[in-house]
Amino acid sequence: MNVVGAVLIKDDKIILAKRSDTLLKYPGFYEFPGGKVEKNESLKEALKRELCEELSIDVEVDDIQDFENNVFQNDKLILTIFIVKKWNKVITIDPKIHSEMKIIDYQNLVAVDDLLHTDKQLIPALLKAL
Repeated sequence: MNVVGAVLIKDDKIILAKRSDTLLKYPGFYEFPGGKVEKNESLKEALKRELCEELSIDVEVDDIQDFENNVFQNDKLILTIFIVKKWNKVITIDPKIHSEMKIIDYQNLVAVDDLLHTDKQLIPALLKAL
């Protein structure tokens, strides 16, 4: 399964989303928001759609930035994260998906104990890219 996530950056800080307690998988964990890639969708198109659905923001595909070593793979999924620094509209969470947002400094990302394990695997490559 292909999954995408966004490292949302505003004012040199990272915005994380906390998964709603009502979700079946990993409730209460922080994550880089995103979701599953649908059939015939590129990774960046999927991320654009997911950010619109989950956070009500509009992102241009050209503003979704790749970086080196931005893919984590295990036997269940292939996770690709991208850096997003520019979007339109104000972030509005869907309470069925996320319960809150957290804004942190880059260097504090490693200290977020309740960040999804898969997302944690990409922190070293992310920090190198920032």
